[in-house]
Amino acid sequence: MTRIVGGCLCGAIRYRAEEQTRPVITVVCHARDCQKLSGSAFAILLAVPKGKLHFTGPSPSSYTSRDASNLEVTHRFCPHCGSPLVSEMTATPALVWLKAGTLDNPSWVRPQANIWCETALPWVSISEEIPRFLQEMPMGRTG
Repeated sequence: MTRIVGGCLCGAIRYRAEEQTRPVITVVCHARDCQKLSGSAFAILLAVPKGKLHFTGPSPSSYTSRDASNLEVTHRFCPHCGSPLVSEMTATPALVWLKAGTLDNPSWVRPQANIWCETALPWVSISEEIPRFLQEMPMGRTG
């Protein structure tokens, strides 16, 4: 059984999901915000039920922005090394979006959808094997 365990680059902040916690969905996000937050062409995000992820170490710093729908998104990151850890979105209040690159072992992660493909960089090859969405997935406001 794969566990959701990880932390920031410097190791000051660690997290662990409760036993039996599984991602609701895993996505490759090509939104401009995700490109900027990841410093790359996209971000790989695991949606975890809110309250199932527990942090140790210093409290993460946060920055709140607005998404393309003008809804708030709070980004949490390590105050020491700056590693982005999770995002919490008004659009999906029941979920925390964990940055897959912060997992101790991300090899088990398998994206189930590509989102915000309308802003994907033209040189990124997007798999035809998983669903694509021009913008966000139709998860509703309870996601």
